[in-house]
Amino acid sequence: MKKGGPRSSLYDLCKRLQWPMPTFQSTEHKSRTPIEFVEGSDRRTGFNSFVSKISLTIPDFGIIDVSGDPKADKKSSFDSAALLMLYRLQQEGKLIIGDA
Repeated sequence: MKKGGPRSSLYDLCKRLQWPMPTFQSTEHKSRTPIEFVEGSDRRTGFNSFVSKISLTIPDFGIIDVSGDPKADKKSSFDSAALLMLYRLQQEGKLIIGDA
């Protein structure tokens, strides 16, 4: 997954459908023991993890809140939440995800 890709796709979708932009809220979790993050072939170890929550208001539908997976940095946690939001929009019938 390209860094920033899910967020860009979500922003483009909101702009195209004239929805308000989503809001992100990030929480940092600190640990005394190392945490290993594995994303594909990339392996990182750190003492902090970030979890982001995304909120999207869809006119005439409601608010959808999704929390992403713990990630090593804030931007990756935003991408995780955005990707899960895109999948949630597909489940709600608001989006069709195809192969690109």
